Amino acid sequence: MPAQESASSTATPSTAPAPKLADQVQDFIKEQSPELKRQLDSVNALVNHPLSKAGATLVQDQEFTSAVSRISNAHGGTRFLAYEGVLLILVWIFRAWRLSKSNTLLPRLLTQAWIGAVYWILAITVVPWLVWGEAFRTALGHLVKVALRQFLA
Repeated sequence: MPAQESASSTATPSTAPAPKLADQVQDFIKEQSPELKRQLDSVNALVNHPLSKAGATLVQDQEFTSAVSRISNAHGGTRFLAYEGVLLILVWIFRAWRLSKSNTLLPRLLTQAWIGAVYWILAITVVPWLVWGEAFRTALGHLVKVALRQFLA
């Protein structure tokens, strides 16, 4: 008889609703692991950060992702490095020539500053545009648009 009793008690469905998985996870976090809760809070803060949201909108943009894909599939890496190297050598020569013309500290500092700024602008925008063309311009335009929206908002 006891065997029949246990079989009949396991065969009847329970009337209590099953707890949701999310509730079980939350209970586990509250009871078992305060360190895990702290880590999950930091992940939530990272996911909810405005820069993360801006990056997510950028990655979801079809035009941006296709431009990045065209850049990554293009075989312009060697040419890019060659152009960057030529630019660097030309800037060094030009900087040396300009610094040889100034004798005092302030003009030398200003020369270093404006030539450095021009170099970085050329190295970050013009040289990649020469190598990868319209795809780079499209990707950079979307990056600038998202950055401006993020920092000016």
